[in-house]
Amino acid sequence: MTDRESVDIRTRFRRIVNGLRDPVVVEIGACVGQDTWWLALPPVKQCIAVEPDPRNIAALAAAILPAVVTVARGAISAERGRRTLWMSAGRASPERPDNTASSAILRPTGHLTRHPCYTFGETTEVECWTLDDLYRDFAVEQCDFIWCDAQGSEADIVRGGQMALARTRYFYCEYIDEDPVNYESQAKLGEWLPFLPGRWSVVERYADDVLLYNHAFDGR
Repeated sequence: MTDRESVDIRTRFRRIVNGLRDPVVVEIGACVGQDTWWLALPPVKQCIAVEPDPRNIAALAAAILPAVVTVARGAISAERGRRTLWMSAGRASPERPDNTASSAILRPTGHLTRHPCYTFGETTEVECWTLDDLYRDFAVEQCDFIWCDAQGSEADIVRGGQMALARTRYFYCEYIDEDPVNYESQAKLGEWLPFLPGRWSVVERYADDVLLYNHAFDGR
C-alpha cells in the first residue's frame, strides 16, 4: 500500500504506478482526455479510456495521447446493452464553452441545482458494458488502478464488476454522501462500498472522491 498521509491524488497515483511493473490503468469517464494523457505516461503498459459522449470521443480521437491508450466507446453499467445518455451542455466560462463533462446514463437531478452552469437538453443512445465485460473484451487480466468519474453510476459499476474488481489493486472513484444526489437512483458511498468483492479499505477521502485499496494485493 501507499503511505497514509494526505497526498494530492496525482502525486499518489504516480507513487503507486512507479512502484509497479508494467502497470495497467482503466479510466472510466475519460471526457476529452484531460486526465488520460498523464494517466498513461510511463511506466504504464496499458490504459483503457472509456467514454460514452460522442462529442468527447471525437475530441479524444483528435488528441495526441500516449500509444498505450485504447479508447473504448461506451459507458460502464450493471448490464450490457444500449442506454440513453443525457448529454450535458451549457457555458461555465469562455474556456469551457461546451460543458460536456457531466453526460450521464442516469437522469440528472441534484446536479441541476448544484452545478447550474450545466444544462441537459439532448439525449443519445450509447453502448454499455459491465466492468467484467470490459476486462474480458480488452483482455485485462489484472488492473492496477481504476480512475472513475462515472456521473452517478458507481453502484452499477460495482454490481457488474465483481470479477474485475477482485482483480483490481486500487479504485479511485467519485462519490456523493449528501442529499439530494446528483443523478436519479445514484447510490451514496456507504450504500455501495459494502458490495466490493473481498476486503477493501479507504486510503483517503478527497473532496468528492475516494481512493480504495484491495487487500487481495497485500504482499504483491
